[in-house]
Amino acid sequence: MSQSKIVRQSPVQSGLDGPYLLLSNSDYRLTLWKDDDVQEAIDLWNHPEVGRWACFRSYPYTTQAYKWISNIIPSQLNSAETFLSNNPEEVLENLKKCDLFPLSALRDKNTGKVIGFCNIGYKAPEDDKPQGTWEIAYDIHPNLQGKGIGRKLIIALLDFARYAGIKEIIAYVEVLNIPSTTFLQKLGFVYFEEKTQKWPDNKGGGERIIRGYAKTL
Repeated sequence: MSQSKIVRQSPVQSGLDGPYLLLSNSDYRLTLWKDDDVQEAIDLWNHPEVGRWACFRSYPYTTQAYKWISNIIPSQLNSAETFLSNNPEEVLENLKKCDLFPLSALRDKNTGKVIGFCNIGYKAPEDDKPQGTWEIAYDIHPNLQGKGIGRKLIIALLDFARYAGIKEIIAYVEVLNIPSTTFLQKLGFVYFEEKTQKWPDNKGGGERIIRGYAKTL
């Protein structure tokens, strides 16, 4: 007697404003960005305790910088809709094509306000990583830190990654960013390397030491 194939259900849900990932036991969800989120993005990424750690994102963050997100909103919607699929292989292949994780805006579902950000991005295979690597990044508005929201955010992101068949997630943290280092370690991320990162001239230039942490899923 043949066994039927177990169909895994995508953690991404469909809503009136598009697909979303719900953070467990909370009023927060990971959603698409909207054109009118620009001021909330500016408020989040211009906060000194957020902007100071960003290497590649503009700081100060401006309306002009947000146009990059605005311009990809239509394609982000198309990508997010493919994440509703109960075919993990399809989800993984579509995720690899994304320049930005489509459901990267952390939103309060009651107020509609964006209060955080996350990303999961794919890096092509290298000699020591023939399968490629998946790296996450995240921001929570400092006014809401220490409330367990960040932990639920990462758990939701890891659950999605696990569903898609990703086997390992990495994250890089500047060595001076002790809170983020501690946060990752509490979530089970393990240190695996230290290296220098060239810093943009418009942010002081030079090099900074960053550490890599990995978690097996």
